[in-house]
Amino acid sequence: MICLVGQPGQVAVAPPEIVGANIARQVGLIRLKKTMEPEFVRYFLQSPQGAKALGARETGSVQQVINLGELRHLLVPHPQLDEQRSIVEKLYTIYEETIRLESIYCQKNAALEELKQSLLNRAFNGDL
Repeated sequence: MICLVGQPGQVAVAPPEIVGANIARQVGLIRLKKTMEPEFVRYFLQSPQGAKALGARETGSVQQVINLGELRHLLVPHPQLDEQRSIVEKLYTIYEETIRLESIYCQKNAALEELKQSLLNRAFNGDL
């Protein structure tokens, strides 16, 4: 699925349990060939190259819109299906590691802020 208006280009993979459900007019449904891994396409569309390709298809003067008809001409370069799956697996591993590192960074940043406040309090109370 792809957002066509508002924030055009935002993408998500629809879970199998909602197949056949109605979607809003602002959302486009992209049906993929069996040779395409949905998560691979999502990663591509979220990449700088994919965003650039989508941006080339935007129209509208005040509100940016992606024309669903134009979207059919979007080309997604892709290797064989097994390599697509391997790439998705690697990207997901990198994503998980990024989340883990972000969590550590936030914890360390909070601890540093606490230390800073503690040192300032001690300095203003003359305890240093």
